[in-house]
Amino acid sequence: DKLDEAETVYHQSLEIRNKLEGDESLGVTAVLNNLGLVLLARGDKSEEAETAFRRVVNIGKQHGNQGPDMATYINNLGRALGQGGKLEEAELRLRESLEMRRRLLGDNHPFLLESLEVLLYTLTRQGKFHEVLNLLNDFVSAAPENVRILQMRATHYARQGGWKEAAADLTRCIQLDVASGPPGRVEASHRHELVALLIQTGQLDAYRDHCRQSVERFRQTEDTEEAYHVAKDCVMRPDSGVDLAVVS
Repeated sequence: DKLDEAETVYHQSLEIRNKLEGDESLGVTAVLNNLGLVLLARGDKSEEAETAFRRVVNIGKQHGNQGPDMATYINNLGRALGQGGKLEEAELRLRESLEMRRRLLGDNHPFLLESLEVLLYTLTRQGKFHEVLNLLNDFVSAAPENVRILQMRATHYARQGGWKEAAADLTRCIQLDVASGPPGRVEASHRHELVALLIQTGQLDAYRDHCRQSVERFRQTEDTEEAYHVAKDCVMRPDSGVDLAVVS
């Protein structure tokens, strides 16, 4: 098993680092963090992962580390806590990491969005749906053209039965997809998600317009996944207004 092998290697590397540099040196943190990630990936060693990440965070704080790597270590500790079911402490750590990354990296950095997704999941597991929406609204206000954040909010709305709100966010995602360049799988996925919402909310004229636009947008695609999404969307209702021969 590759994870078994990786865990053994990192334990050996950690032992060497401890002997050469001392067990509180900054050089130990990278090895400890990697060991923690392996333990986290195993799924059944969350407590050991938590111990490793706590040590990483403590060493970093002792050395005054306030950089992006420290935010990553805190985020990883939050993930381990969440995996172990310690949701309240996980939330605190994930909020700390999110705030650090937002301050250091800005509102559109992929690492920030990773922290946001993990925190949203942790809040959702606790039933804190209002806090999820408040957080998403804050990020949408700060980065209104970030497609990934809009898609996160659309997913939250849909899960809570806010289908019209979800449809509005996905419609905006598609507008931004179109403005960004040629069609691709992400746009096709957004269009596919929107179709069910338009039908669910009775927006059938919008559904027909959407199908016609999708066919035109992806008419030349050679990607089978994109073509599948468009074809499936156009046959969800017999009155899509699209020539089915075109999408068959």
